Amino acid sequence: MHSATQEELKSRAKQNEISSGEEEMFSDSGDECDPENYNFYMSQVDFAALANGISQDDQKGQEINLRERVSTQQLRQEVNQVNQHISGNHQNITSVPNPIKLLVSKQKRRYNYNGFNLDLTYITEKIIAMGFPAENIESIYRNSMQDVRRFFDSVHPGHYKVYNLCEERKYDHSNFNQVAEFPFQDHQAPTFSLIYEFCLDLDNWLKTHEKNVAGIHCKAGKGRTGVMICCYMLYAKQFTNAYDSMRYYGMIRTKNKKGVTIPSQIRYIFYFEKALNNKWVPDNMPNKQVELVKIRLIPVPNVKFLGGCAPWFRIQNRDKEYNSKNQFPVKEYKLEPYIEFKLRDIVLQGDVLLQFLNQGFFSSSEKLFQAWFNCDFFDYTGILMIDKFMLDKACKDKSGKTFQKDFRIELHVVEINQDNKSLQSVQNNTNNQITHKNFGF
Repeated sequence: MHSATQEELKSRAKQNEISSGEEEMFSDSGDECDPENYNFYMSQVDFAALANGISQDDQKGQEINLRERVSTQQLRQEVNQVNQHISGNHQNITSVPNPIKLLVSKQKRRYNYNGFNLDLTYITEKIIAMGFPAENIESIYRNSMQDVRRFFDSVHPGHYKVYNLCEERKYDHSNFNQVAEFPFQDHQAPTFSLIYEFCLDLDNWLKTHEKNVAGIHCKAGKGRTGVMICCYMLYAKQFTNAYDSMRYYGMIRTKNKKGVTIPSQIRYIFYFEKALNNKWVPDNMPNKQVELVKIRLIPVPNVKFLGGCAPWFRIQNRDKEYNSKNQFPVKEYKLEPYIEFKLRDIVLQGDVLLQFLNQGFFSSSEKLFQAWFNCDFFDYTGILMIDKFMLDKACKDKSGKTFQKDFRIELHVVEINQDNKSLQSVQNNTNNQITHKNFGF
């Protein structure tokens, strides 16, 4: 084993150091929102319902600190400590990268030691994020299954477990020492129970032997992988709040600090933080049942050529699907101050996917935006407000061409009393003016 000198350690760590002024070389079309701006309108947002307070980035300094957070400098030091550990314990034998693989991996940091060049990053000394281990033609532009297997068998022989998060693809488990599957769809949030199951399994594996490591991947090894790793770092108490966990992951996994970027995935990491703070576990979650009574879109999106839109929506919850077309005819909105759907008989529990679409010519539809949320995290007001920057797809409209800067949706619910199945209103002051608070996290 090559023993690196202090000068080599400093030099190699410097190559992986995160510069606060680092510029993007490529744009990631899969990104939904900029993780440096999770709190785009932080000074206008109340996070008390879910995260007990989050401040602006310490370099921006526009928000009163409601909760102590790790500084950017401290996070950078933690990143460099991990990089120095890898530099000092892995042979400095580099490999010429395949330019096609470099192009596909974009801004993700690659492992270039021991003769390997892989889309693979040590997030901690024991947790590894990586791209999908591909076979056949796909291995030309992604990690090769053969190379990934050789890496683990040579660097962590007998002490590694691979976690596959892909719902859309699997492989023979005999390729690796051990394999576990915790699947969910690409660009979606996991079910809340899946996060807990993953954390329990990973924690048990890492504690079984001091040499054990985990290789975690989805397809690209960034979004879904980041959700689960960020949640585990909260579970393992490496970080005390979701925001720092995501900032750290973005810094160490990517060159442009864009780790978990899809709003619904971000929301679920904040959910997990709150669940841990409340000491909720799968067996004692609140399991709220709520009736969705109203949805508002404010103001009207501009999708059609002359402005306005013709929206409809669908809701997926607990193996059931609700389609608004079954209750409302699709109509065009343009000059109205907002769009409102008054609903009935929509009872929700647990994880929910809400998708809004616009009906175009010949009954074709295009997705406007979507949001995952969990009913256990509705607060006492019974109103979930989600601003544009926390809506999947809508947040990508930086220019405001389709969605104005202040666009938001409101979900109004009443909670069902589980004892007598009666409806318990949590919005008795519906007619009063509502102070705009963002519960998008």
